[in-house]
Amino acid sequence: MSALERFSLSIGTDVVCRILGVPPDAMLQKAGLAANDGTRTELRVTAKQYFAAWNAAVDLSERSEYLTHLGVAMARGPIIPVFFALTCAPQLDIGAKRLQEYKSLLGPTVMRSFWSEGAFHVEFGSADSHTPLPGSL
Repeated sequence: MSALERFSLSIGTDVVCRILGVPPDAMLQKAGLAANDGTRTELRVTAKQYFAAWNAAVDLSERSEYLTHLGVAMARGPIIPVFFALTCAPQLDIGAKRLQEYKSLLGPTVMRSFWSEGAFHVEFGSADSHTPLPGSL
């Protein structure tokens, strides 16, 4: 992946901010990105900017249990096709392979799933080798 490759930030500005109660413009400002003036519906950013925006949303959230709250809200929210493909799979490992194939649609992450010594493993990392994946993500 090129360090200049761009990723959609709409899941952050449209979904994560709403669920966490964080104003999108505040998140963008804290992340050092230009505020969305309402005329742009699709902000595309580098991996470094994406992770900065995620960290900003987490920092601005007043919820100490933000990860649990975010997970439950997304599970109960609208259907996201990538996750729908996962949940419709006949087995978890097949669903994980589906998600792994399309995970980059959601942001600058890579996913690896595999069986080892009778256990199923899923690993996530940054798609940009120069930018580490935030632990909270």
